Amino acid sequence: MENNALNILNEKNEPINANLVFAFSIGNKKYVALDYSEKIFNDSSKYNDLSIYEIYRISGNNVFATDVEKNDWQKIKDFLNQEIFSEI
Repeated sequence: MENNALNILNEKNEPINANLVFAFSIGNKKYVALDYSEKIFNDSSKYNDLSIYEIYRISGNNVFATDVEKNDWQKIKDFLNQEIFSEI
């Protein structure tokens, strides 16, 4: 039987043990929101108790994620507040 589980990996190809909450895109960039109780990369990855990471590659069931670029944070916060959290 084939394993169809989604694997989220960091830049070192190590699995990130977190629950996928949702994924979204802004322009040509894709992101994942993860529920993870510890820091994966650094303090700036946390937003409203969700960890937000930029997807830099998808290969089969593997999603490769990295820190969000510093200059993209305000755009992401605005998008989440206006398009995600305001709709809930």
